[in-house]
Amino acid sequence: MVVTLRFVALALALAWPAHVYAQEEEPFGSAGQWVLTGSVGFRATSYERGADGKATGSDIWLSPGVLFFPIDGFAIGTAVLLERSETPARGYDGRVKAYGLGFHVRTAHHHALSDQVSLLPLYTLGYTKLRQELHVDSAPVGFNGLWPPVFGLVDEDEADVWSATALVPVLWHPARHVFLGGGPTLGFTYYAADDLLGREYTVSFGLGTVIAGWID
Repeated sequence: MVVTLRFVALALALAWPAHVYAQEEEPFGSAGQWVLTGSVGFRATSYERGADGKATGSDIWLSPGVLFFPIDGFAIGTAVLLERSETPARGYDGRVKAYGLGFHVRTAHHHALSDQVSLLPLYTLGYTKLRQELHVDSAPVGFNGLWPPVFGLVDEDEADVWSATALVPVLWHPARHVFLGGGPTLGFTYYAADDLLGREYTVSFGLGTVIAGWID
């Protein structure tokens, strides 16, 4: 009897570490995981400018956020967006600088390609409040009814912006619970009102990066 009990105890002792190890080896993207993310990127934007045709601009952005996997391979979450953009003004030598703070909701789908490489398309919808500043370097005589012409910061306003974006990064998992990656990003932005450039919408394309850590 003593020998039998000792044998059972030894079997349990050997089985327990294996059980714990199996629990710890849940792959990334499994149900119940939380992911803390940080993204940064650059975008080139294009928009219609009335009779002037299309115009372009650029912006850089930083977006910390969180994701949760309710089921395997599918995540939901939120993110904060910080961005800075610069767009040429129309009809004179100037530019509109904008600084934005936004709140976004997003979803993600994880697709493992190997033990250390995967795809994580991120789809985002959100609202951003933009503070815009119109800077003029040179202008025609009587620009905006001003005489003599005024240069430098000549106007400022705030704009309400709604956007939809997609970021498709290829991820590298160098260690457990950590990944980093990058890929193309495509976005559509709608200006609800008060855009200094008179834009209704912009289309953007660029590159984004992401670094993250996750817990079971």
